[in-house]
Amino acid sequence: MMTFNNVRLNFDQDMIALKIKYACLALMFFINTSVSSQDSVKDNIEYLIEININAQLIIENQIIHCQKSLTVFYRNLNYQPVWNNSALIQAFLNELNKADKEGLEPKDYHIENITSLLRIIKKTTATEAKLDLVLTDAFLLYASHLLYGKVNSATLEPQWSLHTGENRIISVLEQAVQNNNIKNSLENIKPKHAIYLGLKKALEQYKTIKQKGGWQIIPAGSTIKVGDVDPRIPLIRARLIATKDFSRSWEINSNKYDHDLVNALKLFQVRHGIDIDGEIGFKTMTAMNINVDERIEQIKINLERWRWLSRQFGDYYIKVNIADFNLEVIKNGEKIRQHKIIVGRTYRKTPIFSSKITHLIFNPSWTIPPGIFSADVLPAVRKNIKYLKNKNIYVYDKNGQIVIPSSVDWNSTVVKSYTYRQPPGFDNALGSVKFFIPNKFMVYLHDTPSKDLFEKSERAFSSGCIRVQDPIELAEYLLNDPENYSKKRINVIINTKKTQTVVIKEQPAIHILYWTSFINDDGVVQFRKDIYKRDGALKEALLKPAPSL
Repeated sequence: MMTFNNVRLNFDQDMIALKIKYACLALMFFINTSVSSQDSVKDNIEYLIEININAQLIIENQIIHCQKSLTVFYRNLNYQPVWNNSALIQAFLNELNKADKEGLEPKDYHIENITSLLRIIKKTTATEAKLDLVLTDAFLLYASHLLYGKVNSATLEPQWSLHTGENRIISVLEQAVQNNNIKNSLENIKPKHAIYLGLKKALEQYKTIKQKGGWQIIPAGSTIKVGDVDPRIPLIRARLIATKDFSRSWEINSNKYDHDLVNALKLFQVRHGIDIDGEIGFKTMTAMNINVDERIEQIKINLERWRWLSRQFGDYYIKVNIADFNLEVIKNGEKIRQHKIIVGRTYRKTPIFSSKITHLIFNPSWTIPPGIFSADVLPAVRKNIKYLKNKNIYVYDKNGQIVIPSSVDWNSTVVKSYTYRQPPGFDNALGSVKFFIPNKFMVYLHDTPSKDLFEKSERAFSSGCIRVQDPIELAEYLLNDPENYSKKRINVIINTKKTQTVVIKEQPAIHILYWTSFINDDGVVQFRKDIYKRDGALKEALLKPAPSL
């Protein structure tokens, strides 16, 4: 029978053996032998990892960012070096030097440190161990950024709720080394969506524009309309030529705003989400004067947002771009239909998340959320008690009994214990149909009685939910049941003003996202106003050194 003293003795002996082992490794490391061997390099790798297991590992004044994953990787290999093939190293350096094509910075991945270590002609085993560790950390960090993004979205905006999947960067490196193919291993983890690939092309296009000098600032002035003569026209023409919105180069010095230039200007307005009126007013001029460096950063920002997303959207899904005020239904890679949308105001931002649409509710009632009640309804009622009647809002106590508004002291705390509800009807805030989406934010798609707002180019007017133009047509498509839920049949249901819930048989995924730069169906880069002011914080985060993982 083993006693406590026996256990303690065995523990002490193990600790002594371990201390002796690392003392020997330390001696070998500091002797810094120039006789290179796999075993010596292995021992140095083990020493560097394990001696810093409870501290930050720093090599050649460079922080090892992926220390946890790096430790697991080398322990799995019994600390054997993996970068002992010069062709493998060169292949990796070639990929790192192309990181800027992904909107990332090669300097974030120890490239200068790696180059410096490689230049040492007579390498010691300690130097080779350091080189191996730095290369591994660079690979793990770059692979992590390609898979999940450089920046953690949750640290910037708590309303971003996107699942990036399991951490698999170790297996990516293991496969790369095992197959001796760095390029394919990294290529396989990059986003393959057409918009991401298109943004990469746009990034190269705008970098080329920058190399050619970009474009000049156009002076402010009165709105220019078709047929006007204005000394700013040559600058405007050159600006449109620079970004290929206009291809005609003759009459470059003409001061007349002719029809050909108007057509080019309309293309520019389309690409920037501006009212397509052909007039060069304040919004159009502001967009034209955003310099090429800012547009490059905007593309990089949206490439990063793509890396936050799941690589597969599904075969059947709805894609919502908040910044574009647009919804698209995609099935088997084809865009089936699109709808204008209204999104949350700047102080009630629509959140970013993925879910699915499970069912529809025709003639929904609207129970007013506490936040909207406190911010909007209560102040309005205190000003005018008739507000509730005008908005057709009923008040209920905790027993479900109707409360007469005139009997309530609206300055008391009791008002927050009531339930406030709009019954179904054409003036209901949710309109005639609600599209239910399971999510923690209590956000959904719905109709609206304020249909005139869809005519505006910028549509941030809601309290967080998404209002959809032509919701009956969308409902008809999603239900896909011509016998029971044709457009005509749906209108009959709506006219009854009775609430009816219908489960969707084929439930599409829905991805509610935020892109201020993207590629349209024709492969042309688009830019949108940063309505929620999210680009600035992400730009700053991307410019900072890579964070440790």
